[in-house]
Amino acid sequence: MNLFPEILCFASGGVDLGFGHLFRLKNLIKSLKLDTKVTFLVTNQIEREFLQREKFQIFNEKSDKNLKFKHLIIDSKYNCMNILDRYVNDDVNIIIIDNIQEWTKNARAIVVPSFFINQDEVERNNLSEDNRLHWGKSYSMLKEPKITNKIISNRILLTFGGSDPNNISHKILKIMKNTKYGDRLRLILGPGYQHSKSDLLKEIPEIEIIEDSKNMQKEISSASMIITSFGTTLQEAEYYGKKVIIGCNYDNDLKDFFWLKKYTRNKNSWKCLGNWNNLNSNLLYEFIEQLDLADEPQIDDDASWGESWKELLS
Repeated sequence: MNLFPEILCFASGGVDLGFGHLFRLKNLIKSLKLDTKVTFLVTNQIEREFLQREKFQIFNEKSDKNLKFKHLIIDSKYNCMNILDRYVNDDVNIIIIDNIQEWTKNARAIVVPSFFINQDEVERNNLSEDNRLHWGKSYSMLKEPKITNKIISNRILLTFGGSDPNNISHKILKIMKNTKYGDRLRLILGPGYQHSKSDLLKEIPEIEIIEDSKNMQKEISSASMIITSFGTTLQEAEYYGKKVIIGCNYDNDLKDFFWLKKYTRNKNSWKCLGNWNNLNSNLLYEFIEQLDLADEPQIDDDASWGESWKELLS
């Protein structure tokens, strides 16, 4: 147990919220070797079980209420300051990850941990000239250890985050059954996948299904292409130079895809299928054919990935 943790963390997670915030903050803390300096506040059983499995200290509101923190790190899409305000004072360095909405105005640093950013949202929230906003590769913390030499298989990797709220996995399998691509598919299911696994096997009985993979770096780097949704996987895909087809969970994802294409170093390697409730089978086949013929990009040689976090937490 950390007797005097310096950092209070909160990452929102759940079946509807997904697991991206939890995975990202876990990677950040472990990559920076801050395990002994943090404690996590939790609001539901899913968050608690995830963090206990990763052996993080859970904040105890009774015994820990008088602790004084140096940093407060929040990774959440929703305004959670109502549960965190009591731990905030003028001396606390508030860092908010993956959110640029109005409620973040009291943060000392706002971090979009991504190689791309939606500039329309930045302007809408009056952050264009705000030096608190940080984004780019140097704030995107990749999973460790990184793969340095890709060995490419012919596998098409399907991965739709920790919970896959709209069950895009099943929709893609329904499209791909009885096609020449069926025996190339490898499906990763996250720890929060709540849909029926037997329904997946009904579509393609012989499909490889991996549950809660512990080696996503290898899965991503070795795939011939990836079919996924918006989430932390996109950062790994950009770094490893992957060919990617995206199915969107939310309408805003379509706008974000425009900016992803603007900032990626491999513009021809990214395709978008549109919204989850209107996936086009012919378009999917067309994209696979195009990407199969395309050259595999190289691993990014930019050494700045994740490097700016040390300065933020100094």
